[in-house]
Amino acid sequence: MINKLLNNETYKNKIVPISLFLVVELMFLLAFNLGDLGNAYRLIAFILAVLLLPTFLKSLNEDMAKGFIFVFLPLVIYLLSMAFSPVFGQHADNLYSPSISLLNRGFFTLLMSFVGGIAFLVLGYFVSRTNVISKTNFIFLIYGGIALLLFVSLMATLVNYGFFHRMLYGDKVNYFEGTAYPISAQANLLMGFNIVTVDYHVLITLGLLVITPAFALVFFKEVKKMYMWILVSFAFLGILTLVLLTDYRSLIFVIPALLLALMLKFKLHQMKYFKLTMFIVLGLGLFLILLGVLASFEVGFVESLLNSNPLTRRLYYNGYTLKYMAIIKEALDPNFLFGNPYNYSLDNRLIFPSGNLILDTLKETGIVGVIGFVGLIVVGVKVAITYLNLSTDSVVTKYMVIAFLLTLLTRYMLRYPFNQLTFTDSYWDINYFPFVESKEFAISLFLLGYMYIAKPLTIKPNLEEATFNE
Repeated sequence: MINKLLNNETYKNKIVPISLFLVVELMFLLAFNLGDLGNAYRLIAFILAVLLLPTFLKSLNEDMAKGFIFVFLPLVIYLLSMAFSPVFGQHADNLYSPSISLLNRGFFTLLMSFVGGIAFLVLGYFVSRTNVISKTNFIFLIYGGIALLLFVSLMATLVNYGFFHRMLYGDKVNYFEGTAYPISAQANLLMGFNIVTVDYHVLITLGLLVITPAFALVFFKEVKKMYMWILVSFAFLGILTLVLLTDYRSLIFVIPALLLALMLKFKLHQMKYFKLTMFIVLGLGLFLILLGVLASFEVGFVESLLNSNPLTRRLYYNGYTLKYMAIIKEALDPNFLFGNPYNYSLDNRLIFPSGNLILDTLKETGIVGVIGFVGLIVVGVKVAITYLNLSTDSVVTKYMVIAFLLTLLTRYMLRYPFNQLTFTDSYWDINYFPFVESKEFAISLFLLGYMYIAKPLTIKPNLEEATFNE
């Protein structure tokens, strides 16, 4: 039956090309968040994946045996943990503190999160294995959708608040249903067809994402003039956002993307001691994390060590890490292996949300879910390295694909915007998070599927020979 379908002229010449075109358009609309149609976009992604599956089924079956299953497994574990977490199965009225919870998602919403996550992964995989559509244009459309969303949102913010409102109204508040909200923490975002009030960090994150591709200008010889102006426009919009919202310190989150661009430009990753250096840095990072985990369980000699000097005391016992330690300690409680819906506090401060994507995932899904999520990140790093070394894409396309994921992950390690909307009563009706329900997660899975290369090539492509005109 599949062979008959594949030999059908209508399917080959009309349905497949149109479906691939619609995939790219879907990614643009998703990035722009047109209509705020999260579940609808996931359903469309599933339908397109089913339509394209016969064309790529043979390749998918082969790649599953060669390692693609290791991308699927952690993703499925994470999605299942999210779907069956007690955090999402209880009503807010049953909780000690219902003010921060993501509950009553409903069976259809949870099902669409599961189905949509897998659909976006395989759609990226399908796009990477066809020459029907431009590999360059699709990544520009994703960034373009985010830039358009940011532009509309920034204009709405300027209209409603004026220029530099976070400085001008630093000590002012406005009231919503009798509750005071600092104006300096607010901005406006286009959500669907409505302009809603959000935490200004949401716009800052969008600004950082559109600044990121501008570092591709270091490969100026490979960039067409038209694309060069697009990259400059993206960067200008992102920097303008940070300037007008007076959050210059957030530029630190694009440093990893800049280092990636310089690494590719000067081929540092091909140098003799590059791998050794990376392993040393990784080992040091894991050691510091281990110390934090031991400190969260109040291991005596570790606490004494970390409190022995101002540097480690400030590093491990600040407002962020104290939340982290409380969540880690709770996660290994046998009662909370699959997540804890209750909103425990630390010194009269909420420990959830913590602002760290992995720690908030730990709170939502417990140790089981976070193993799947961290496993997905680890596999994603391996996929990105293989893609970087073996793909025939241009160096610019490689950079823009990987840099999106790198900037997003870096940002969400410290500024994961769990509470997007400023006014809480509105927030519960149109919240995107947890991360699994966000457009950022869908785009990340699409790019992960796109990057996947199952089998090393016999000859590595020369990055200098790869052009921007794919």
